[in-house]
Amino acid sequence: YSYGVCYGTTPYPSATDVYQEVGTSVGNTTFATPVLSSGTYYIRSYVASDKGMYYGAIQRVVVQ
Repeated sequence: YSYGVCYGTTPYPSATDVYQEVGTSVGNTTFATPVLSSGTYYIRSYVASDKGMYYGAIQRVVVQ
């Protein structure tokens, strides 16, 4: 499995939007904060496995 965060300008971002893989089942966790232009973004975590795609709670972030 792999996991990470996805974000976008619509309220329900998915891994088909902008995403960043943070790690895999073998470890190796890394994360770089994305540089975002001014605006409202929605971000949430995800886990992708052979059973499907699972998402965490959505957080709204306003960048000024």
